[in-house]
Amino acid sequence: MAGRYLAADAADLIAKGQLTQDEWQAMQRDGGAVVHLRTRMMAQLERETEAAIASQPKDQVLESDVVAAVGGALWGAASAWLKSATKPPHEAPASTTSFLWSTAKEAALKSMETSQKIRRVEFLKLEHYCGDVASAEHVIITVNGFMTHGADPSANWAAFCERKHVACYVVQWEAGSEAEWNDFVGESHAHLGAGQEDAIASHFTGNPWNKAQNKATQVGHILADVLRSQPTALRGRKVTLMGHSLGGAVIASLLERLSAQNRANPSTRFLLHHVVLFAAAFVPEHNFTAVAADVFPDARRRILNVYSTQDHVLLHLFWAVNLHKQRPAAGCVAIASPTVENIDVSAHLPAEKGTLFGHSYEGIMGVACDKLDAFWDLPNA
Repeated sequence: MAGRYLAADAADLIAKGQLTQDEWQAMQRDGGAVVHLRTRMMAQLERETEAAIASQPKDQVLESDVVAAVGGALWGAASAWLKSATKPPHEAPASTTSFLWSTAKEAALKSMETSQKIRRVEFLKLEHYCGDVASAEHVIITVNGFMTHGADPSANWAAFCERKHVACYVVQWEAGSEAEWNDFVGESHAHLGAGQEDAIASHFTGNPWNKAQNKATQVGHILADVLRSQPTALRGRKVTLMGHSLGGAVIASLLERLSAQNRANPSTRFLLHHVVLFAAAFVPEHNFTAVAADVFPDARRRILNVYSTQDHVLLHLFWAVNLHKQRPAAGCVAIASPTVENIDVSAHLPAEKGTLFGHSYEGIMGVACDKLDAFWDLPNA
């Protein structure tokens, strides 16, 4: 039905002081109500996002901080040992052990401090990129992963826009870019060439992957707060979140925050319709049962984990940079949970260069959409 939400959206904006009755009547008279109202709703969404950024959590210590700190400490200790072995200081330390420990501790503290600084989110935006906001009952919010800052959202999510009658938004966040990675590599070589080990300890923590992983947790918190602000663009709609790779980590963080806030304030809770994870780059700390009870309207399996056992990025690289985690990432294994539906796409993702060694889902999103149709109820276009 064309414009089925138009009048109700206008009423909601008027009630929230974002639109006057006279303005609404003028929009209807000039025939541009749909466009004008969408502009107002996006402006409201931007204000809510800015407010959530301004009140984001601070000073929390995450597991990724500890991993980075250990890495920085190991580098600091190794550098100190090499220096003491090749060029001893004029005043030797009381003992080699205490000297190495002191150096490692200093490097670790620098790494922890750097982690907390780089976690702060400076840029975050929800952009509408396809679908009719005024008529679509279902809204999809998509979150891309590492090195996709500013990327075209249609590259990953076009299949869902083309096949489903939905309004789609993309979360633009500081996920890093190829240029940023190239700069990091260049600076690392420069520090190594100059023998600046102290700089490298902090540089280790500030590498683009660790920065993006740190921010993913914070972005999830902020997005949960945006949802709970009940923006008009989402009012009365069925909201599904979809994330690829580190975007899955953003969603995992969002679920934790939304669950806690919904439990603490049940009268203003925000419920999700579905969550879909593709090649999710995080290790689940639980089976999502308690979280699902707080963020979904019923006990159906509304978390859909699309994974591949052939994802060598998650099987090897993710495992290595997170200091050999004992459990695998969600994106390369089924999640054992009564609230999670696991969808294995291993047969469609050979571990080769064209699929980024099994981690890029861009070429099989049509297949994934077909498989998801068995578990969700998004209407066809």
